Amino acid sequence: MPATLQQATILIIDDFQGMRTMLREFVRSMGVTKIDTASHGKEALTQLSNVKYDIVICDFNLGAGQNGQQVLEEAKLHNYIGVSTVWVMVTAEKTHEMVMGAAEIKPDDYLLKPINQALLENRLVKQIARKQSLGPIEEAIRSQDYAAAIVRCDEQIKAKVLNPQEILRIKSDLLLTMEDFDGACALFQAVLAIRSVPWAKTGMGKVRFHAQDYAGARDLFQQVLHEHPMYIEAADWLAKTYAALGDATQAQQILSEAVKVSPNSPTRQKLLADTAYRNGALAVAQTAFEKIIRINEFSPHKSPTAYTELARVLSDQASPLEALKVLERSKKDFKYNAHAAIQTAAAESTVYQKMGQDDRAQAAMARAESLWRGYPARSVRRWPST
Repeated sequence: MPATLQQATILIIDDFQGMRTMLREFVRSMGVTKIDTASHGKEALTQLSNVKYDIVICDFNLGAGQNGQQVLEEAKLHNYIGVSTVWVMVTAEKTHEMVMGAAEIKPDDYLLKPINQALLENRLVKQIARKQSLGPIEEAIRSQDYAAAIVRCDEQIKAKVLNPQEILRIKSDLLLTMEDFDGACALFQAVLAIRSVPWAKTGMGKVRFHAQDYAGARDLFQQVLHEHPMYIEAADWLAKTYAALGDATQAQQILSEAVKVSPNSPTRQKLLADTAYRNGALAVAQTAFEKIIRINEFSPHKSPTAYTELARVLSDQASPLEALKVLERSKKDFKYNAHAAIQTAAAESTVYQKMGQDDRAQAAMARAESLWRGYPARSVRRWPST
């Protein structure tokens, strides 16, 4: 992270030329000289993969294709950005669904349109100051030297940086990644001794969960949700804990409430869909799988598995023709994906078998087996999940 805003390398992402020009002129007037722009998600990701930007200013609504949340999600997934990058989301939308969905991907700041230069400059200067201490930590994380990253976290905390809570959260994530649960527990206890914050109490719940103290973990996650109803990560872990306790009905209820609060998480929708299916709540599973397909349309998480699992649910609900329509859509959406073709053919075989059309079922399975024999990764001795 540069010492000043003027030294920063900035990427501006917006589908409107006028807005890109305005934002570029804003940051140019601040003394910034290294400025790139992108008009859509695909172009932005190409640039992010080639250049390490200090600051990204991204509109939430980017027209056709990925939105700003999905661009940020993919940039994180592929490590195009790290903990020291400032990501500012600009939006005209104020819907609860958008705000909660974007918040879970954790941009560093939000700006509601209309914005002006003074506001933007004030936010960027503050974010750069906050991120100053994170560069060395990010370098170690990128090298997967988590022990070194923890040492650098400790160094920054001792230096009395501006953002100790953020560094403590990063350190706690590193400790959990390394499965140093004793170290994580000590960190969370130290934070909670000063004041009750939801991330630390949720972290303690995770430690209890990994220690198989499911009752203790459940109690902590419930406390977090009682004190902070919008802290949705605790709901995910509470559902996971109920599942570990063997109470799948309660796990489904928790997830159903969680998706009302924040419906645009494909991971949460998948947990709900799988849990509901195991519980025999096929209508709930169908709705969740349909939502997954919609929100993943331009997401890095888009997968043929959602289509084949939705087809399975529809087939189980005696709607085989609807199931086949879903599988036809999968063929179009994953036209050049060999793994998807195998999954789809196998799923078609199952649907036809339930319809009593044995000839078509056998033909679909033969097609799946033929594709599997020619599949480049067939050395992986596992049939693709349907």
